[in-house]
Formats: sequence, structure tokens, C-alpha cells
Amino acid sequence: MHLGNGMGRRVRSVVCAALAAAVCLGCAKIDVASQQLVEDVDFAALRSFFIVPTVDADGQAYPGIEAAIARELVERGRTRTEPDAADMWIVYRASAQDRRKRRNSGDPDANSYRIVSYVEGTLAIDVFDRVSSTRVWHGQAVVDDGSREALRGRVDEVVEAILAELPDT
Repeated sequence: MHLGNGMGRRVRSVVCAALAAAVCLGCAKIDVASQQLVEDVDFAALRSFFIVPTVDADGQAYPGIEAAIARELVERGRTRTEPDAADMWIVYRASAQDRRKRRNSGDPDANSYRIVSYVEGTLAIDVFDRVSSTRVWHGQAVVDDGSREALRGRVDEVVEAILAELPDT
């Protein structure tokens, strides 16, 4: 089937835009922000940690997130221990929100758009000095991805990106 010259270009441009959107959703960027909340903290002295158990609104645990945090901290030379022996307590929160945004259709000759649905996942990790019970560091990542399953598949990557911001010294 042959489409007129202008129509063929328009179809190709829509197909290219759809493929670009699909590729982009598969490798969504991780936006990370962190903040040291107390100036005179010696992070090098915070060698052991305890992860405070966290559950979602339905009372379900996040075992993948907790395991990823523990793995990353151990790889950075810290030791997991019991609450009373830990130098720092780790508290985390996770959420996923269904979102929609308006996107241009990709055709420069048309003034049309389409609605794209996606899931926005947020993971926040806080470090508390156990002795003073003071929150000393906060890290957070936001990822826009195609589905909740896609977000679950990126837990290790997101945790690593957040904790890369945690000062070692």
C-alpha cells in the first residue's frame, strides 16, 4: 500500500515518536536529592546500622528495599546489627503513584497530543544518629517508569543512587 508523500512522512513521524517514548519509559531517569541535616556529624564514625522495619498502608513489608539498603551499606563497609548496638538507624519510605501527562504527538505539522500513563515511584532514606535520635541525613529518589513492576525491578539501582550521596567521612 502506498501512502501519499505527506501522509507517509506523518505516519513515520508518529511511529518514530511512539518508539522513542517506549524506549524512554524503559530507561527512566532517576532524580536524586540529598541533604546533610546536621553540620558536625562524623559519618566515618557511624559504622554500624539497624534498618527500622517499614510497612506500606496495607501492612505489607518492603523486603526488596530493605535488602537492597542493607547490601549497599555493607558494601560501603558498614555492619548490620541490632537496634541498641547500631551507630545509626535507617528509616525509609516508599510510594508509587499513578500519573498521566500530556505529550505532543510527535508530528510537527499537527497540533495534537496524547495522554501517557506512567507510575512515579519515590523512595526516601533517612539516617538517624542512634545516640542523639537526631536525623542527620536525608536522601530521596523519584523515578517515572512505565509500571509498578518496572519500578520493583529497579530497586537496587535506585537504592545505590541514593546511598551514593551518603557521606563516608
